Amino acid sequence: MTVNINIQEAEVAFSELLNRVSRGEEITITQDGVAIARLVPVTQNPDILNSSVPAIVVSIGPLAPINQNPPKRIPKSAK
Repeated sequence: MTVNINIQEAEVAFSELLNRVSRGEEITITQDGVAIARLVPVTQNPDILNSSVPAIVVSIGPLAPINQNPPKRIPKSAK
């Protein structure tokens, strides 16, 4: 079962969300109605099952493009 929760609620109830995920639920975290991350039980990711380290998997949605030409900084001595 997948549950949607907004980011503000997720921040307040993160421990409870992890408990729910450990019991098999999937949690989709939204921001302004758009899914930005998903919490899923580790058992749903076979790569992690082969790991000796427990993990929490967070799938993050699309990221903003990186500015390939950032503005040049003016040295303090030139100001």
